[in-house]
Amino acid sequence: MKLIPFLFIILSQNAFAYFDTGTGADGACTQATLIAGTRTYNCTTLNIGAANSVFNAVGGAAVVIKVQGAVTISNTLSANGGVGANADGTGSLAGGLAGAGGSNGGAYGALDTDGQNGNGTGGGVKGIYVNDVSNAFDVYGGGGGGGSYSTQGGTLALNGDINGTSQAGTKGAQGPTWGNETNFESSFIGGSGGASGGGGETTGGVKVSGSTGGGGGGAIHIIAGGDITISGSVVANGGNGGGDGASVESGGGAGSGGAIWLQSEGNIIISGSLTATGGTGGANGSFGTSGEGGSGGSGRIRLDDIDGVITGGGTVSPSAQVNSLATIIARNSSSSVELSSDISCAAREKLSWSHVVTFLLGGLILVSFKFKRAERFLATEKF
Repeated sequence: MKLIPFLFIILSQNAFAYFDTGTGADGACTQATLIAGTRTYNCTTLNIGAANSVFNAVGGAAVVIKVQGAVTISNTLSANGGVGANADGTGSLAGGLAGAGGSNGGAYGALDTDGQNGNGTGGGVKGIYVNDVSNAFDVYGGGGGGGSYSTQGGTLALNGDINGTSQAGTKGAQGPTWGNETNFESSFIGGSGGASGGGGETTGGVKVSGSTGGGGGGAIHIIAGGDITISGSVVANGGNGGGDGASVESGGGAGSGGAIWLQSEGNIIISGSLTATGGTGGANGSFGTSGEGGSGGSGRIRLDDIDGVITGGGTVSPSAQVNSLATIIARNSSSSVELSSDISCAAREKLSWSHVVTFLLGGLILVSFKFKRAERFLATEKF
């Protein structure tokens, strides 16, 4: 007879389950569980007690961690974009690799050529190579533009720079802003890459490439059935553009910040930090004619929990979109939605009428059981 109340508990829990918190097949996960070659995890709990940076500058798919219970992050979990390469006399330089789920920075090809655009929807625009015989320093390049992501809040990407007056039009433009945290269910990807600068020339007359763009910050999605408590940090910053300002030419644009998405069926408590900011544009060399790279724009952060109230007094940069479960239910009325994009992401379970019916049936069964017991008691009670 104890089966029915137990069944009711199971049905009730199922009725109120909202997010896809996974199968728990990976067991109790720690920082050691997370490896660069695996991007989707199914944990019973998650405890990041030591720094994990395996998702920095690796490109590929986003990181999705499904956790049936509580999440505790007391150290650092990061998916930062890689730094662009400094200009040199060989050409054929790779751009900075993105963090997991982001887009790479613009590369550089043969010498005496324009730079290359950053990758991704908001990739920065290339710097232009110029051979200007009217200028005493007749070979120079404009700086690459910074990669963009966020359309509101945070810091926008910057254009590449030019120096002097004869290089107008050679600087690379910032990438276009794009994306929205509200659309994370359908498109959850990281930041865009910065562009590389145009080719140039050193003071000794040696032709050099432009510096390459920084990679976009990665994308980290954590879904928990319990509370998410962060006293450490989750980081998805864009990589700096190439160019050290010493012996190199035009600077590369920086990558934009990536994406951080936390979802909890309990509460989200942040006394540490969440950061998805853009990188810094690369500096130009000793020549005053070539330009510097533009900085990357801020990324995106979204926080969903039971009441839409984030506590703990920590730092979130840029500011996050915060939602309660009620807000998300109202926004998404279908029974299920897949995170469909060019990366593999988790499905999210939505509260549906079938859940409500299951809950009500469970309640009716329990009431009926209690009523039957009461009937039997009254029938046998002696007055």
